[in-house]
Amino acid sequence: DGATVLTGAEVTAVERKDDLFHLHTKKGEFTARYLINAAGANCAAVNDLALGEPFTVTYRKGEYYIADKQQPGKEQIKTVVYPCPNEMGKGILVVPTTAGNLLYGPTAENISNYETEVSRQGLSAVRAATSSLIDGLKFNGTIRVFAGVRVLSGHYFIVKEDDRVPGLFTFGGICSPGL
Repeated sequence: DGATVLTGAEVTAVERKDDLFHLHTKKGEFTARYLINAAGANCAAVNDLALGEPFTVTYRKGEYYIADKQQPGKEQIKTVVYPCPNEMGKGILVVPTTAGNLLYGPTAENISNYETEVSRQGLSAVRAATSSLIDGLKFNGTIRVFAGVRVLSGHYFIVKEDDRVPGLFTFGGICSPGL
């Protein structure tokens, strides 16, 4: 019968009646046979609303620099430069983008609330780590700094149909952009 993807419609309540999900959102009410919970940072809350298996999430903030396309020394970087990974992830990288810029980052800081503010401490950590990867790396061509948040749930991604609620599929705690 098809599917509808609706963005920006925060789910405020979920009811289950007659094998259907009745979703109450800030953009109206909807009915569905299946509910795919891919709510990112809010995935645990949506699972709770649907009376699915409970789980908790941890937020991990990563801070980045983006360098201008004219960044001095960028021609020496032809591929992603990785450090040795650690318990927090793959580490702070230097990445040539498809647009011709360089991307430096991310840091990995566990935080209690979802927030994307950059910090002097985080940006300093990016500078120190990337400078140890590549000699002479410059930051005078920075055009943007930003932070993103990854959502973790234990050591594993949650990609499954819920054991408690048939038709509820949860995609949660996916901290890697690779999935």
